[in-house]
Amino acid sequence: MGSKKDFDLEETRSLPRGMRLTLVAGVTLLYALGYGLLRSLFGFGAAPLALLPVAVAGWYLGLPGGLAAGLLLIPLNLALLALTGVSSDGISS
Repeated sequence: MGSKKDFDLEETRSLPRGMRLTLVAGVTLLYALGYGLLRSLFGFGAAPLALLPVAVAGWYLGLPGGLAAGLLLIPLNLALLALTGVSSDGISS
């Protein structure tokens, strides 16, 4: 059996900043593009899946990146809900 290297958080954050931003943008784009399918499968339960891009942002960009992603995903989710035919009355109730 070969030796296993322990997981190193600092190693993931040592990726070039551009690569980390690209990973976060890619996961967010996948979420946004797949939201229609997710909503048809899970209903309103699809919106909490926005935590995945937030978690990726927090992991690769630290606390400030995670907080920024969380704040930016609020209007994204509202836009996605509007695009899938949910009125503002349906969102607040």
